[in-house]
Amino acid sequence: MQESWSKMRSKKAFLLKDLPINYHYSLSFTFHGQVLTFSSTSALMIEKLSEYLPPQWKLDSKPKDSLSIYHHPPCQKTTDLFIDDPSSEVFQVDDCFIQRDFVAKYVHDDIYALFSDDIDDGLHNFFRWLLSPLLIRDFKAMLHCSAIIKKDRTADLFLGPSGAGKTTITELATRHGNRILSDDMNLISIKENDLTVSAGGVGGLYKPDAPFDSAFKIDRIFWIKQSQKISVSKMSPIEQHRVLLASFANLPWSLMKREDKEATLELAAHFLERKEIQCLLFPKNDLLWKTIDP
Repeated sequence: MQESWSKMRSKKAFLLKDLPINYHYSLSFTFHGQVLTFSSTSALMIEKLSEYLPPQWKLDSKPKDSLSIYHHPPCQKTTDLFIDDPSSEVFQVDDCFIQRDFVAKYVHDDIYALFSDDIDDGLHNFFRWLLSPLLIRDFKAMLHCSAIIKKDRTADLFLGPSGAGKTTITELATRHGNRILSDDMNLISIKENDLTVSAGGVGGLYKPDAPFDSAFKIDRIFWIKQSQKISVSKMSPIEQHRVLLASFANLPWSLMKREDKEATLELAAHFLERKEIQCLLFPKNDLLWKTIDP
């Protein structure tokens, strides 16, 4: 089966061998400070992307320093290649980068990509792959976590691997009168020496209860595990670094340059200087929020 997935990834890479000539539709915008120009063969893609982005992120013209992205959707004959690959890892095949729902490659300083013309996992996974390393250089990080806005307008973050209960905690939070940023991806940055969080805008089951460009001061960060009883305990500094780095979204460590790896480690250290990560054991019921946020 492993060989079959390898062959499928090779076939997906081959799809970018012959690129379209004309990308008639385009939109320039910033995405968490990254200046992008997104051109596509699909008018529908540009229309949906324009509706998705905050109005203040959209630009009237293409800036000279923007990163150019050229997109086209897969044709009907090749959509069967874009099925659920069992791995969420980014693979490199020749000069192409491949994940479950997209294929991309650099041509000089531009990026050519193939994924569906919808606001779905293809677009989200592509943006995670593209933006995560760039954000690190700006001292920001896309974090795989749930972020809950509390009544005092501070936010709690809940980190954990897939299946740990991040979405469950999001569901429980709404019953307690809290608001949701995202149950999946959130942007972490440092503003005025405080650790802040914004909705990532690159995936999740829940629509954010705040605009993508709204930032909230982080109150607490938890590494979560499901349990029959609720408890909060301290973690060692080494464990905190480990779980934080594991939660940095879509960083292709094996493909990253050494300076980018060093910048990631430095950023993690700065985050943990400002907020510690605690271990939270919790049951899947309303006792959670009644206990940690009475």
